[in-house]
Amino acid sequence: MPKNWLNKKEKAATLEKKAIITKYKDALSLNIETYNRVLKQYGSSFEILPPNTSEDELLAKNKEEITDYFLTHIKEATNSYLAELNNM
Repeated sequence: MPKNWLNKKEKAATLEKKAIITKYKDALSLNIETYNRVLKQYGSSFEILPPNTSEDELLAKNKEEITDYFLTHIKEATNSYLAELNNM
């Protein structure tokens, strides 16, 4: 296979992963923002923080690993939120 074709395929795969990362990151950020707003509204000083993983680290993963990464973090954020609500 020509090298140029492989480069195009790699670029397409990277663009697809970037789109997935952006979509999941936006969804996670929106959930965390909403959770923190509700907690603050009820007088809690607890704050859920977003994960601190670089885009390069995420791009090194395959699509399934990226999905699993964000699913794990949304579960953790949700569990933290519910635990804080239960402690009120």
